[in-house]
Amino acid sequence: MPIPLDRKDVDRNAPLRLNVAARLAFPDGTMTVSDLQMEAARGRLTIEKIADKEFTTLENLNKMRDLCRIPANEIEHRGEKSSTRDLDKIAAARLASRNQAAAYCCLSLSAFSRWIKMGRLPSAIVGTTRWDLKAIDRALDALSGFQFIGSTQTASTALDEWRERRARHSERSS
Repeated sequence: MPIPLDRKDVDRNAPLRLNVAARLAFPDGTMTVSDLQMEAARGRLTIEKIADKEFTTLENLNKMRDLCRIPANEIEHRGEKSSTRDLDKIAAARLASRNQAAAYCCLSLSAFSRWIKMGRLPSAIVGTTRWDLKAIDRALDALSGFQFIGSTQTASTALDEWRERRARHSERSS
């Protein structure tokens, strides 16, 4: 049977062999039979097997494309390796792998390693390949100028320091 040249000539629910369906739905050749089989294995494409031959429909391919769409807020930008959802998962955990810890700090792996060598960030927990995110937070807080008194967090500012000097000076004067 000749392959129709235009999708408009094919019924959306007509069974098509996978190679024909791939050529009609992806005329630039970016999808192959094995790609469609992989999507079926992932549960995103319905395939019918009749007489040991695999078929799908253009309607099934449209449903697959809907399932494969990435929401705009999860699209990876250049240089970013993790989506917002991935970072939320990392932040909920206490321990992180090197990749996760670097993503948590919004650093590339090489920059993350440099920061560790420079002493800006802590090394992995001894005997493991995991980083303690709370230790990373403390290191970043120290770099940012935050001071911790007990469990209360206060930012030291020039104004606070001036007030303390002034108060000490006033006590001596009186």
